[in-house]
Amino acid sequence: MVRRLTILICLCMLAGCAAIPPQDTTATERLLKTQLASLPPRTPHTANTYLIALAGFDTPAVFGNEARLARERLDRTFATGGKSILLSNADDDIATTPQATPDSLSAAITGLSRLMNHEEDLLVLYLVSHGGKDGSLQLRRGRNRPLSLAPSWLSAQLSTAGIRWRAVFVSACYSGTFQEVLRNSSSLILTAADAHHPSFGCGSADRYTYFGEALFEQDLDTPDWRQIYGKLAEAIRRREEAIGIREHSNPQFWLGPQLARKLDPASDALDHASEAVLDDSY
Repeated sequence: MVRRLTILICLCMLAGCAAIPPQDTTATERLLKTQLASLPPRTPHTANTYLIALAGFDTPAVFGNEARLARERLDRTFATGGKSILLSNADDDIATTPQATPDSLSAAITGLSRLMNHEEDLLVLYLVSHGGKDGSLQLRRGRNRPLSLAPSWLSAQLSTAGIRWRAVFVSACYSGTFQEVLRNSSSLILTAADAHHPSFGCGSADRYTYFGEALFEQDLDTPDWRQIYGKLAEAIRRREEAIGIREHSNPQFWLGPQLARKLDPASDALDHASEAVLDDSY
């Protein structure tokens, strides 16, 4: 019996049994529908916030860890009242959580859009994964070839769904491309790197990325996003310098004037806005 068990274990290792296979499409759709159906109803007569947290890669565990932390912390920061969705390719989430694919993200955006008042409500997206040099977010479950999620694709999805107010956080290499593509007067964008550099902290020994740690170690209960960005960028630069990195990741930030005014009506939003010409379409 022991010999048979040993042979079986060896065969499993040779066959790659340690790699947990991806969900089939039916399972992903079922799990996403369950999450959407369990969301609390929209609170009337006030602006509501909805959240999608996404872990794009199965391993290492840092991506799943950070997506779950982001959901917990940003639920509180933006007072979503539990109106949040988790999409994850992490091994720890495979049995209970819809996997992250372009199709499941599109379905999640569409599903939340149907619940939202498009004139008032905010959608928050937190995306964490590996990033490609072309600025795309990489999605992989099991041994499948990674899928690319381009910033232009996400922009089109948000526009098609009629999502006007959006806050997008992207923790990935070369993620500054998302800031370049998605920014407008009604958006908040915070990325782990500019469009030309990698970010750091996605190894097997890391619990969270450098970006995630620098963001979530701050007090986000009454956020001043410009101040948060300044502290985050400085903390990441110091950490990179401590391990000898000279080509810094250069996190990127954008807060459009209309959203700045919406988040803090007492502020002079124009003082915090870029002088760049904005595209107000969404």
